[in-house]
Amino acid sequence: MGEPCLGGSSLLELGWSKEHDEMIVSFPEWKSDPTKRGILRKLASIYDPLGFVSPVTLGWKCLYRSVCCERLIWDAQMTGALKFKWKRWGQSLLKNIAVGRPLADHRVTIQEIHLHGFGDASGHGIGAVMYAVVKQESGSTQRLVAAKARQAKQDLTIPRLDLISPHMSTNLLVNVEVALEGIPVIGLN
Repeated sequence: MGEPCLGGSSLLELGWSKEHDEMIVSFPEWKSDPTKRGILRKLASIYDPLGFVSPVTLGWKCLYRSVCCERLIWDAQMTGALKFKWKRWGQSLLKNIAVGRPLADHRVTIQEIHLHGFGDASGHGIGAVMYAVVKQESGSTQRLVAAKARQAKQDLTIPRLDLISPHMSTNLLVNVEVALEGIPVIGLN
């Protein structure tokens, strides 16, 4: 995983490692109180427009939902299992996550791009991810393009959530296809 340049380079407001040509999503290093306000503060400080760290932020959103169900006021300290989850999440966070920026590793003409979308659901959340397989004369490259995750509504059944995940994947696929306009996107899977 590449570290951001010392010069503080950024690309689209994300960290950027020039050496490895990677976009870097950073997590805040500051400590925040184990309160509802603290959770939202952490969530709001993570800038991730392409959803690369959405599984991590989904965990924080689930914790926030649990705190809301306990009916704690904004600045009341969490106790018991909630505080344990808060500490565990804080300890498990990496400093940053890096993802390769270019879709193609080789600097030759792109022959075709195959997009592959996957979706899944559980009682806690729904997720979708989009990968691209780029074929060129000098080889092929597989790359994560975008991801999305959101909390599942509490009153929905698993079969219903399993119907929502392909819909979410299809929307992500359409958005990526529109963003790649003018590039030969051949297969949509």
